[in-house]
Amino acid sequence: MDARAAPGGAGGPARALHVLSELLGEQAYSRTGLGAPRNHAALEEQNQTLQNEIQELQAKLQHQGEELGAAREANRQLIGQLNRTAASDGFDGRRGTIQHPVIRD
Repeated sequence: MDARAAPGGAGGPARALHVLSELLGEQAYSRTGLGAPRNHAALEEQNQTLQNEIQELQAKLQHQGEELGAAREANRQLIGQLNRTAASDGFDGRRGTIQHPVIRD
């Protein structure tokens, strides 16, 4: 029989107090998070999974940043073309009027 299971066993009440103190200490230690995790392997696996996810998200973010940069450049070129066409047609964008109407066939 285990001395922990039988308070009246080897050592008597002093032993029972010691065992009880140890058990309460272990319980308090683990509940506060100060003790070593009970499932270290599972935490390591979770950590690796999260690190992989971070790398995937960083790559996705970089790709989206590159796409955004390309879209902005295309937008600048299209707006430039639009402005040049409007200016050659005599449109003054600041006043919203046509300065020199152009009649086209």
